[in-house]
Amino acid sequence: MNSLIKLARPKHYIKNLLLFAPLCLSLQYSEKAFLNLVLGFFAYSFTASFGYIINDILDVQSDRQHHIKKYRPIAAGDVSIVNAFILSFFLLSIGLLLGFYINYRFGLLLVIYFILNSLYSTLFKTFKWIDVTLLSSFFIIRLYAGSIASNSLISNWFILTSIFLFLMMSIDKRYNELFHSENSRRAYRGSDQQLLLSYRSAFLVAILICINLYMNDLVASGFIRVLVTFLSFVLLTSLLEKNEEDQVSKILNFKFVAIMLILALLYVLIKLNIL
Repeated sequence: MNSLIKLARPKHYIKNLLLFAPLCLSLQYSEKAFLNLVLGFFAYSFTASFGYIINDILDVQSDRQHHIKKYRPIAAGDVSIVNAFILSFFLLSIGLLLGFYINYRFGLLLVIYFILNSLYSTLFKTFKWIDVTLLSSFFIIRLYAGSIASNSLISNWFILTSIFLFLMMSIDKRYNELFHSENSRRAYRGSDQQLLLSYRSAFLVAILICINLYMNDLVASGFIRVLVTFLSFVLLTSLLEKNEEDQVSKILNFKFVAIMLILALLYVLIKLNIL
């Protein structure tokens, strides 16, 4: 049972908290919106688990050669491929049912996410640059899904900032894979490291510019804009300073969470015209 739970990668469900972002940013809450988001969280979590499991099935041979991934349940022989398939389709069925229960638009967006995720796992993860674009799109889809489920609008600045952020994180993921193994199983090789670093830095600067412009739209004072930009820089660099392939572990640390809470508080105070 523990191996089956581990196979579904519940640790990565934290990514689906992005669905709550549009509602939180709107500062307008309702019981129905919150309930829809809770159901949506599990819909995306179970659907994402399908992708993780299929990915592990397809990568079983290369995972066995990896210094960390060789301990995954299928690669380690703890779960058979047949049982993995059964679990994946069971979770997918529940996820899609929950998605269409919320509303058909949310369900359709979940189907698009599922299709793109499947294409990524079976084909495009070995295509240079297309892979990082698809990885980023999964997070943007979650944001729009959260907007649909909660009936909350999201600003263009927030979407643009998010696009740059998730592109930066996807490129960082590929860079760290190369850092640990130059003979990457992806489309990237050692000669791509400098280019990946350059793109990562460029997206970092783009994020900070977008955040500053977003603060300007919120009519924040000059001091607050500088403070938010500085804290955002510290937050982003904290994500990049460790050469870890697992991005969730980068997020689940005290410094990141503390700065995020401070930025969230500043955002609320600005929206309420207190700052």
